[in-house]
Amino acid sequence: MIMQNPRAGRWLEAYVSLLVQLHRLMARNLDEGREGDSLRDQMDLPWRRMTPEEIRMVREVSADLYTITDPPATSSDSMPVEIDGLIARSLRDEDWVKLLRIVRENASTIPPHAASFLRGYCWSQLGLHEAGAEFFEHAVRLKPDQSDYRAYLLSGLVRAGREREALPFAEKWIASSTDPALLFAASTTLFLNGLSSALDDARRFHKLAIEVAERAIQQAGQQQGLLDLVVKAYLHIALSHADLDELNRAKSAWKQAKQLAPNSLDVILVGGLLEHPDEISVEARHDAAREVVGAPSQSLEQATTRTLPFAPGLTAHSILPS
Repeated sequence: MIMQNPRAGRWLEAYVSLLVQLHRLMARNLDEGREGDSLRDQMDLPWRRMTPEEIRMVREVSADLYTITDPPATSSDSMPVEIDGLIARSLRDEDWVKLLRIVRENASTIPPHAASFLRGYCWSQLGLHEAGAEFFEHAVRLKPDQSDYRAYLLSGLVRAGREREALPFAEKWIASSTDPALLFAASTTLFLNGLSSALDDARRFHKLAIEVAERAIQQAGQQQGLLDLVVKAYLHIALSHADLDELNRAKSAWKQAKQLAPNSLDVILVGGLLEHPDEISVEARHDAAREVVGAPSQSLEQATTRTLPFAPGLTAHSILPS
């Protein structure tokens, strides 16, 4: 059975974004100064607009954020089989609220890096990408060589609208990685930075995004679970070529996406952008491009719900290093 989970509304998203910033200051003992006071003032309005259910979620997010700054009293290097089974069932049911509760109740028996990853995944699935990115970054700090954690961190930062912060990670990790999921996430990060950069940097980011995306597609091969990522990669390759004024190459990449997913709305959207490039403003093209790869729009007040791009599988051991 697929569970119905509460989704983050605009006031909850706004509050949690500020809450995450406040927790960063608290981690450095800087929350009692002017910047902390300013954040607390900004939090008043969304707090008054939130529903009781959203306030409950805020309190749970805040409690989880303290696990980043407050080291656990005890921790485990491996996960008991029975806890793995509970996690697997919640993942299968997509019951993110229950899974968060399982992690809290069994924190002493779950490796801290795995607990942070699961918190990040759940809060992202509930629409709170700012919080999700914080937990993914913590998981990477605790387990820096874990490729899956790196990929989710890049994706989480992108979905939180923080692709500029994701850029140093992407540029560092693409050098040696052959993991298609990580390369896809890195190429998306580079592509988005190309959209928002000045001319010379934009060209460099777009060219590098194309190169990394093509590597990712090659590494993905015929893996069916990565089909959606391959399609999106071809689409942002097409859009990067279009920004580089290479329209023939753009249309060639778009045709590859269309061949794989002819009925995809994203494919249809990008096809229209390429067919009528002079009839659409640069800002509108870039907003459409951001929507295609799951990043929030920079000019639209409300963007569509952004979910994470790849599923974690049905057992905890398929996501997490043992």
